[in-house]
Amino acid sequence: MTGRLANNPYVGLRFPTANYSTSGGRTNHPLNTLYTYGSAGAAIGFRYQARDATPIDELYVMIDAGAGTLANINLACDIRNEHATSATQPGTTVRATATNAAYGATSAPKWVQFVFPTPYTPAVGETLWLIVRNVAAAPATDFPSILCTFNAAPAFNLLLANHSAYSTVNGFSTAGTLQGRAPFVVRQGGKSFGFAVTVLDTAVFAATNTLRGFQMTPPVDIEVSGWMTAVPNGVMTSIRIYDAATPPAGSPLHTFNLGSDAGQSRDELIGAKFWPPVILNGGTAYNVVTAWASAQAIGGGTIQDYVSFPTIFDDLTDGFVDCFSVADVGGVWTLNKASRLNQQLIVSDLIAPAASVRRPKVWNGLTWQEKPMGVWNGSTWEERPLKIWDGGAWV
Repeated sequence: MTGRLANNPYVGLRFPTANYSTSGGRTNHPLNTLYTYGSAGAAIGFRYQARDATPIDELYVMIDAGAGTLANINLACDIRNEHATSATQPGTTVRATATNAAYGATSAPKWVQFVFPTPYTPAVGETLWLIVRNVAAAPATDFPSILCTFNAAPAFNLLLANHSAYSTVNGFSTAGTLQGRAPFVVRQGGKSFGFAVTVLDTAVFAATNTLRGFQMTPPVDIEVSGWMTAVPNGVMTSIRIYDAATPPAGSPLHTFNLGSDAGQSRDELIGAKFWPPVILNGGTAYNVVTAWASAQAIGGGTIQDYVSFPTIFDDLTDGFVDCFSVADVGGVWTLNKASRLNQQLIVSDLIAPAASVRRPKVWNGLTWQEKPMGVWNGSTWEERPLKIWDGGAWV
């Protein structure tokens, strides 16, 4: 072990960090006037800090509503530089433009895609503005409204820094208005960056699904000492951690009853529980779920219109900071890739292997992947302790 994140077990990192709690209502920004940079008109600008020096190929934003003749609505997006003196206005230089992104036939809420025919390649850390504007012939009649806020607040504040949105009604001739929860996704270098949750759904899984949670694959071994949820109640009976290869009817690796267990501090009514640390191995997928005493729906942050661009949204998920929801559906673990349940593990240590330690690897069909000592059973990797031959048996 390389050292604890915190000696106080109540202080630690919470994973997945992509959780959402009820906050406020839904608002949007109508693009109902002709936009001219620095002069007049409605637009929304997404302030983005480049993650690496690769091309910015695409942008995805959420249309919350449409007005007029939807077939007449076309959108454009300009990539501009950062303003010389203002953090709330775009700069004067256009880096790239995507035009004629049609509203399409389906109704809102929906995602719209901008593809830059000549992508801009930024420097690492360069701040850019991606400005969406309405280029319909009659923008006052035919216009979309871009989603700005929704009925939940993310449990992280990345979007309030260099990944944020600002709206304008005067072409950004003055400071834009901060829209801190406007979802957007940038494709840079073939990877997705941003966040795509657009609503707090009260029933991600049906009330009949009594094992529900998230699927996590830690990048390194982690020490787990607790759990918390943003939706506490009195009908959750236990927290269970399964190897994802084990079916719901199988035996979990760990079960923590929400009761008066000796040696465990608890307060499940406020949504927290702590226990003596256990280790989850890096590279192994786990289903971390709660069991419920009675049928009750459970909610979480959800990506509306997920089906339009599933591979783009799936690429936002790393299986640790951001995790898919999972539930027992008819005796089979079923992922809900569009939703994030409001549950987290308390991680008290990240245990990276020493540089001099070589861990066993297995070929996964694409690359060599580090795995704990084990064997392939025909369908999954089973961890096995190292044994020696004592002359009569392996021990």
